[in-house]
Amino acid sequence: MTQQVVQGIWWIPGKDSFLPDSHMYVIGLPGSDDYSLVDCGLMGMGTYKLNEIDTLGISQQSVKRIIMTHSHLDHIGCLPEIREAFPHAEIWMH
Repeated sequence: MTQQVVQGIWWIPGKDSFLPDSHMYVIGLPGSDDYSLVDCGLMGMGTYKLNEIDTLGISQQSVKRIIMTHSHLDHIGCLPEIREAFPHAEIWMH
């Protein structure tokens, strides 16, 4: 279940299965039409995270970028799933 950390930052907790799944963060002020997603999680874990983003009422076009903090599998594994939902979003990675 998504939790608001502070205004403009939401935490979507990872759901561990065989391997630990990273948390995802959604950053952006409500009504700004400019949101960032931070990290994605393991392969096959995109659906519940996308559902949580829908629950927040964030439109597809409002997600402008996907920020990957590093390339460990538990953080980047479901990037293709997330990218499919937001094909226009920029991918930021070091």
